[in-house]
Amino acid sequence: MITAIFLFSISFFQAGAQNCDDCTPDTLKLVRGLTQQGILCPSQIPKASPRALRCRGNIRSYSRPVNFFIPTQLRLSQPISLVYYFHGFLFSAGESAFTGKNGDFGKYLADAGVNAILVAPESLGKNTTYNTELNTPEKAQRFFNFTDAILTTAGLPVASQSTLRLLSGHSGAYVILSRLGAWAASAAVPTLNSLKGIALLDSVYGFREGLVQVIQALCRDSRPYYLLAFNPADGSTSKRNANLQLYRRLTSPPLCPQARIRLVQDRSSGHYDFPRNYLTHFLREALL
Repeated sequence: MITAIFLFSISFFQAGAQNCDDCTPDTLKLVRGLTQQGILCPSQIPKASPRALRCRGNIRSYSRPVNFFIPTQLRLSQPISLVYYFHGFLFSAGESAFTGKNGDFGKYLADAGVNAILVAPESLGKNTTYNTELNTPEKAQRFFNFTDAILTTAGLPVASQSTLRLLSGHSGAYVILSRLGAWAASAAVPTLNSLKGIALLDSVYGFREGLVQVIQALCRDSRPYYLLAFNPADGSTSKRNANLQLYRRLTSPPLCPQARIRLVQDRSSGHYDFPRNYLTHFLREALL
């Protein structure tokens, strides 16, 4: 059995029995299963909370914490998707991508109303952890294997190559998403054989071929979704040109006729607003 290794605790999370009046029995079962493995989850959930539960801990093969966002209305008897989110650069030691109004991923998931778990690994600095610990297909597959094992042990019926998976990321995360996209296309990371969608949120500061190649993996699905959302007027010419080049490569001619490929040029959203403004939309469009 694969087990998890946990390196720290944080004061606003506790392991143990959960009290959540609005949670389904399936949600409580999964949260209890996570805490029994050392993942730290909230011990008290306010009644009628509009947020998914955020659990956080370390797993084998990855040195930084991994966040698991669990919807309060989880239904284990229905198909469950796994959504992976990779954040952008952090510029100070105390900075977090998962706090404040632009880091409220529990709300983004709850607002989408999908039967899905959001898995968000943390990375240091300029995505240093992604670039050193997820930099080969073998390392990426180990990461997916260990997250699957934790969720399976907790009670989630994860099927390694049939559970629908989605990739998403903000800002500098386009680098890791490009690598994962190329590996998904070549089947070098088997977990991504059931890829359903990808979202690049104010990202793609330089063109990457892997972001085109990923359409080969998406095209295995009957109705995949590809979202490119960015601000073309914030002064970053390289980002604007790279997003437009990527969109043209995907659509002229169409590389996957059944794919829904959406380009959003949003001049009103600030850089850090994009996860808040578009992740919920992405989940709804891809999964509902």
